[in-house]
Amino acid sequence: MSKKVLILLSSLFSLFFSFQYSLGVSTNISNFLPVIKSIEINPFFISSDNYFIITVSAEGDISSVSVKLVSPSGLNKTEVSLKRVDQFWSASFSIPSDFETGSWSVSEIIFTNELGAIKKYSSDIINKSFSVEKEVSLDVLDTEIANEQKKQVCVQGGGIWDTNKIICKCSFVYSDWSECTSDGFKTREIMSSSPENCFIDDSVTKEECEYIPPENKEEDEEENEEGDEDVDVDENVIDSVDNKIEEVKEEVKEEVKEEIKEEVKEEIKNIQCIFTYSNWSDCQSNGIQTRKNLSKMPANCSVGEPILVRNCNYIASITEEEEIIEEEVVLSECEKAGITDEVECNTYLYQLKVVSECLSLEIKSKNECREYFLTNYEKPLKCSSLSDENCLVLINNVILSGFDTVVSEEENEGLTNISGEKVIVKKEENKTVIKAENQEINVSSFPIVVSEETPVILFSIEKNSEQQSLSSVGVFMNSNNNVLPDDVVERIGENFDVNELTGVDKAIVEGKPLEQPKFFDSQGTNLSVSMVESIDSNLVIQGKAEPNQVITLFIYSSMPIVVTVQTDQDGNWIYSLDKSMVDGTHEVYAVLHNDEGKIVESSMPKLFFIEEAQAVSLDETFLQSDISQVDSKSDDILKLYLLGGISIIVVLISVLLIIKNRTEEY
Repeated sequence: MSKKVLILLSSLFSLFFSFQYSLGVSTNISNFLPVIKSIEINPFFISSDNYFIITVSAEGDISSVSVKLVSPSGLNKTEVSLKRVDQFWSASFSIPSDFETGSWSVSEIIFTNELGAIKKYSSDIINKSFSVEKEVSLDVLDTEIANEQKKQVCVQGGGIWDTNKIICKCSFVYSDWSECTSDGFKTREIMSSSPENCFIDDSVTKEECEYIPPENKEEDEEENEEGDEDVDVDENVIDSVDNKIEEVKEEVKEEVKEEIKEEVKEEIKNIQCIFTYSNWSDCQSNGIQTRKNLSKMPANCSVGEPILVRNCNYIASITEEEEIIEEEVVLSECEKAGITDEVECNTYLYQLKVVSECLSLEIKSKNECREYFLTNYEKPLKCSSLSDENCLVLINNVILSGFDTVVSEEENEGLTNISGEKVIVKKEENKTVIKAENQEINVSSFPIVVSEETPVILFSIEKNSEQQSLSSVGVFMNSNNNVLPDDVVERIGENFDVNELTGVDKAIVEGKPLEQPKFFDSQGTNLSVSMVESIDSNLVIQGKAEPNQVITLFIYSSMPIVVTVQTDQDGNWIYSLDKSMVDGTHEVYAVLHNDEGKIVESSMPKLFFIEEAQAVSLDETFLQSDISQVDSKSDDILKLYLLGGISIIVVLISVLLIIKNRTEEY
């Protein structure tokens, strides 16, 4: 009897172990939590308002990605299945021309792994929108693109483009005309035509002419001879006439040549030149690189000039002493921001420089700026310890984070119209809406997480020539529905005397627009932001300035949050923001303003990251070391099958032993 019990216990143990293991695998499936790093939706290839490319950067054991899109009213919806392209997921899509225009948004992203586990992220987490402005037929758009490309090939090859028939007509070189034949025609041959595959039916190889039979020619000649006999003509006069005829012929030939030249010039004046070049030279001390033009085609083109000179960043060969001086200058910039590590300093300096440089060159796309950066600069030092995927995340989300503060001209215009007003920010469906007294404005993003109606004050901030891509307004906190920001009222009270106010307090009370520090060359040594961290669900910012000063903090996101704070007798200041900021990269500046709202001095920016309403470090946010380590689910399944098979065999053996024992007993 003990044998039977032992056998049954072993069977139960095997089944229990198998169940526990399968439960573990199931748990792994339920723990499928892909991380979205970025979502970009851009017009496709040319300026199109209903044809886009969507690119999603995400981490995790992902086998498929699909994105659901919804129109402003929610009546029109579409879904896009993405394909893996290198380290991204991407696809092109079009919005049908009969769908509504306006601000579309991503309503849901659906991730699936190899085991079929599904994870969905809704618009509350994603908060991504894009603009559909025109109702354009995609088929018509594609046809226009193709025709334009055909036209360029035709013209550059020396052909003649017929816009009405949409064909490329040949340019011909002919032989001389033959003599007029008895059927009343003369002919010539096509010696050559260009470009290849051109339309040749417009060639002129046959023309009507007046045929003169040979016998008529003889009669004419005889008549002329008879006439000559009757007329006594001075030979000198004949020679003079002949000479005059030859002169006229030469003049006519020259005139015809000039006319042909002008016609040819007119035909080729719109042909675009294509150039080939040598490699760029090394950057010279004057910040210039040069190269040579090796060839031009087609040979008779006239449109376009070769680009033989460009600006560059000259790096001089320096002595050890100069190198030490340069290193001290670089470190001083980082030390102002509280950065002492060389690798972090390198990333920080790129973050300060690259975006402003791109904007100064009128590069307004993050993708184009990334290409410019990778072409003209070395990769960040931090990339030496990262995978290529994580290096790209560092470049996109840190070094180029300044592009996340770029605001469209249309949105800036709407915000400017309601600046100076108390407004309510609210969430309606998938849109963030700013409601003023007489109008409402939909905005693509807002720096504060909006879960319920939030009162704020929008006010004008000045923009110089380098700041045109930034928001035209800042956001003041206004939880008590005052006419002034909460922090100003808390400091000066409600019964203040404006004549006793100074600095930024006076500028705000008098409604003066404040200068903003981003892309503004006014950094000093007396202001600094030393720390940004999360304490008890609040974002706490600390720093140093001169004692007993009122300074302004610009916390940059899609539009800057602007607050004021007063330093103590030792110059220390601290501010606690009780609103949750949206996830992503942010930066904060400390600024000293005068009575007119002009910047006297500003600090170096302090970069920080928000993830799930918490301030986190660079490594915690973007550069998790284990994102490239994907568990082998197939190995787990194989082990599960093996373990299950072994368990079944054990159970079968146990049953056979029990049957055998019973047989022996009988």
